[in-house]
Amino acid sequence: MHRSIIFLAPLTAAFSFPKRDLSPPTSLPAGWEYNGCYTDSRYNRALNEKQYYDMGSNTVTAETCIAFCESNGFPVAGLEYSGECYCGSTLPFQSGTDGCNMPCAGDSSQVCGGPDRITVYSTFTTSIPEGWTSLGCYSDSVQARTLSDLKQVEGGTDAMTPELCTSTCQGFGFTYAGVEYAGECFCGNEIQNSASSSGLMGGCSMVCKGDGSELCGGPDRMNLYTVAATPEEPTEGEDTDVEDEPEVIPEEELPSKL
Repeated sequence: MHRSIIFLAPLTAAFSFPKRDLSPPTSLPAGWEYNGCYTDSRYNRALNEKQYYDMGSNTVTAETCIAFCESNGFPVAGLEYSGECYCGSTLPFQSGTDGCNMPCAGDSSQVCGGPDRITVYSTFTTSIPEGWTSLGCYSDSVQARTLSDLKQVEGGTDAMTPELCTSTCQGFGFTYAGVEYAGECFCGNEIQNSASSSGLMGGCSMVCKGDGSELCGGPDRMNLYTVAATPEEPTEGEDTDVEDEPEVIPEEELPSKL
């Protein structure tokens, strides 16, 4: 008996699978923003305070998940595996990953996470004094600080907010301020040790001890702010002229030539 061996070409050679570009919606409910793709695990949920599953209704979208979480008092919403919606009070720590590549059950143009990946949205306020600007989330280290000075704020760590930290740093004459680990305030006049922005929220996931609606960095992560330096006012009696202007004598008053 003769056996015939047939070699089959890979399916990808015979069929073309279109690749769709998935993205978060361009218009979100007021106050909400897209934070990125985060890692997740069924054994240790990134957002674990409330959830619901599509269960075949094909209604899950970024908007419906955000509405669900917001109506239950949560500032963070996440979508996973096309039809799962999760809510939480703080952002997950590990972001900037890929793998969020599954379409939402209720809108195939939107991205709704993936296997062990969650697409995250949040609504956090930031109150800072006029003139200050947010630089985003920066890396930090106990061994190599991003800003030079650790400062105590009025009311202590339990009162910490970005507004309180920036005001404190400005009062000491610093042009940079950073909040970290929910209750720490750092000040400086330059960004040190080649610290860099982590992209998106990048680990700045801890709510402030003084206001749960604001973010105050995270472990080795700092929400960084800056303000333009204020020109020094001259002291009373100080001569501010660079040099005296030469006296101009009218030509008719000049001595005549002999």
